[in-house]
Amino acid sequence: MSIMATITWIGGTSTDSGTAANWSPASIPTVGDVALFNNSSLVDCAWTLTSSGSLTLDEIIIEDSFQYQVILNASPVIKGMYLGGILNAGSAGAITFKHGSAPNYFGSYKTYNERFVLLGNNASYVGNVIFSFQGLTTPVTKFDDGSHPILRLNTGKFAPDYVVPTGTSGKASFAGLSALTGSSFEPEGAFVDNDRLKVFDFTIFDATSVDTVNFGLATVEFTASSSGVVLPTHNATGYSSTFQAYYRKIVLKADTHGDKILLADNTFISVEEFEIDDGCMLVGPKNLDSQGSDIRSIVSPKIRGSWSYSQISPGIYRSPRHASGPIDLINGNVHITGKLNVDGLIDPTGLELDPVSSNPGGVAANTLWLNSADSNKLYHGSTEVGTGTGAQGPAGPQGPAGNDGADGADGATGATGATGPAGSTGPAGPQGQTGATGAAGSNGSDGSDGSDGNDGAQGPQGPQGPAGATGPAGSQGPQGPAGATGAAGADGADGADGSNGAQGPAGPAGSTGPTGNTGPAGSTGPAGATGAAGADGLDGYESANQQTNLSTGWWTFALVKGRNLNKAQRAMGQFYVADTSSGRHRACRIEVGHHYGRDGGNQINLFSISGYGYGVPFTKFRLVEGNTYDGAALQIYISNSTNRINAHMLFNLQTGDGWTLLNQWLPNADIGAHDAYLGYTAGGYNNWAVSMVAIEELNLEDLVRAVGGGGMATTGSFVVQKDFKASGGVIQTDNANSLGFFGAQTTQLPRPPQYPTAPQLTGNLTNDVQTLSMAYDELVDILRAYGLVQ
Repeated sequence: MSIMATITWIGGTSTDSGTAANWSPASIPTVGDVALFNNSSLVDCAWTLTSSGSLTLDEIIIEDSFQYQVILNASPVIKGMYLGGILNAGSAGAITFKHGSAPNYFGSYKTYNERFVLLGNNASYVGNVIFSFQGLTTPVTKFDDGSHPILRLNTGKFAPDYVVPTGTSGKASFAGLSALTGSSFEPEGAFVDNDRLKVFDFTIFDATSVDTVNFGLATVEFTASSSGVVLPTHNATGYSSTFQAYYRKIVLKADTHGDKILLADNTFISVEEFEIDDGCMLVGPKNLDSQGSDIRSIVSPKIRGSWSYSQISPGIYRSPRHASGPIDLINGNVHITGKLNVDGLIDPTGLELDPVSSNPGGVAANTLWLNSADSNKLYHGSTEVGTGTGAQGPAGPQGPAGNDGADGADGATGATGATGPAGSTGPAGPQGQTGATGAAGSNGSDGSDGSDGNDGAQGPQGPQGPAGATGPAGSQGPQGPAGATGAAGADGADGADGSNGAQGPAGPAGSTGPTGNTGPAGSTGPAGATGAAGADGLDGYESANQQTNLSTGWWTFALVKGRNLNKAQRAMGQFYVADTSSGRHRACRIEVGHHYGRDGGNQINLFSISGYGYGVPFTKFRLVEGNTYDGAALQIYISNSTNRINAHMLFNLQTGDGWTLLNQWLPNADIGAHDAYLGYTAGGYNNWAVSMVAIEELNLEDLVRAVGGGGMATTGSFVVQKDFKASGGVIQTDNANSLGFFGAQTTQLPRPPQYPTAPQLTGNLTNDVQTLSMAYDELVDILRAYGLVQ
């Protein structure tokens, strides 16, 4: 009996996986084992291990640190894989994934969360690699984000549900996906809001072998081609008449300008959102006699490419626009009070006629009806079907011969009569009339159909389209000011002068004596003090990945890690947040601080805000904290699900890690993802939902001109030591007892008195006039007290 082990690829003697000396420990991986590829490896691995139907081994783990290739020269059967490096198709090119026994369906070296394959950011393929998934009814298999090769769903249940991804690509991409007979693709159980985060990106998608695909709340991206890719819908070319597809959001895109997506005649798709990216064309039916196809979208479609559709009514778009519209399937009964005219054939499962006492047809001779006056017999015109005596029509062409019926049994031989005397031969009698032809015997039953032939081999994968153009680089932040130059050190003292040469005797001027020797150089003076260091540039400047079409609600975009990860729960930093969605721009700068939990050491200051448009994408910021060492989360409230948000952080005056800006923002409902950053278990931390509470909140819509621009706000106090001027503005408070004014020569004004309740009018003119007069006088007194009226 083998013992489960993790066996690491070294490649010490060759590239052959079937050589024990190439593994550590020196053993070839088998069922129950994990084959691990990491930075211990010296060469590529030529994989030659396989099995027939049963598991070859449990898991293949190709870590990000593996610098070589695993080359598939044989096809293993496994139940789990982590791919963080290069998988080469080799001569076999395929891996089969099959569930293990309960409860370890997917393996245990990694946390699979009901996924066969986990994909790191460095996963890549050489050649046409094929993954075949052989799932079960339970568990329902999900998909990780990242780059998948060609994938075949052979058997079992598969779901588009969101699971926290391994990598950061943001979508599950497939070179090709085929849902084959025996597989199903639909959500597992009730929808959850996080399922909206799941994105499927298909270069090729084929569901012609199944009756239904249901993508739940996920987004589905289809890639167009020059010849046209058929959008999977009811009545689409190649799909059965019973096929149905369900989508929430569809995005159509193209690698080459002018590539097409095709939508069949007499069908429709119904979605919440629909987009066509640059360069892509959606082509619907265009003939004058087309029934038409519809796009039905709750949110107005975003058409950056082109389409053949025209708006018919709010939310409904049709091609061609003059068509009456699709009637592709009617569930239930249809009652037609008039005549049904059909130019083609009627293909019913059965035909049920109501008996009547007289021929109901407009042209009686052409009517097929049940005669209630003649025992509900079937009539054609005025003649009972099967008993008519009309002239026989011309013979139709002879059909193919049926199989011979079985021979009847021979009759018994009669007894031999006695031989009479021979009579004389009489004259020949006239020939009798030919007897009527007997009725033809019934045909024998048809032989059983032969078994279906095997499926043909799948054609080779088409060439990969050219890579999309790289987007423009983001602008560089401003450079910090240069530091001041340090003061120069004092000059060294001058050296002493050399001694003068001896003076010659007086008399006629003789020749000039030689110059005296130079005196020794003075010692060097001490170095001047070093000048103060110049200020740094943008301290800790960071940018997060752009977030696109986040769902409405609170999202965490920065954190102060808990004591489990970070020894210091103190941070102060500035954040720039901007949305670039068309028609709904907004940008702002905030400064946020957190100094431990539960002690009031939190603040959010808004320094500036500007915007343009309607339906702005975000409206609030808040801080969520727990106990003293649990850390904190900075959240933004997304108010419009159509968004493209950029975030930047600078001046991160951290102690320890300070603020951590997230590339993948976390929805408030994602408890596990928050727990990975926050908490101090020793201090009683339970989880994000139980231990953390919102402590400070800033609503941008409280500003008078939140969209137009300008304005400052804070969750703390606001102090002005000198003049404060409000030109044409309004001073508001939501607590009448807390509004006070300070002046250079006055003390704080008394709190405003409570305003009277609204006057109650009785209908008595005298009393009502007196009531209104008293209320007016009281209001004037209040205004005078604050110098607002004379």
